[in-house]
Amino acid sequence: MHVDHVPEPRIDAGDGDIRAITLRPEEYRRLAEFVHKSFKNEGGERPVHHYGYDVYDSFYDARGHYSAITTCNAWTGDALRHAGVRVGAWTPFPVTVLGWFAS
Repeated sequence: MHVDHVPEPRIDAGDGDIRAITLRPEEYRRLAEFVHKSFKNEGGERPVHHYGYDVYDSFYDARGHYSAITTCNAWTGDALRHAGVRVGAWTPFPVTVLGWFAS
């Protein structure tokens, strides 16, 4: 699993790739549970590789497999649905995730 460790949240005006989503405490708990269970060792291990696209990227062993059907955007949609956030039934592309939220 590719994890981009963000040093602090950012909302850039005019950036089409960033959306703010406000979660109630129970939604946040369900989202965190989904993410935690996505790691093969449930988040208890160090990164497999600590190199990537930038200094904040790490890669961990994860459950499941990436494919043309199970994309990172589809995983994001699954995680948001598990939390109780309204998104499409299948979210294979960035627009199918981001399109549900105001820019």
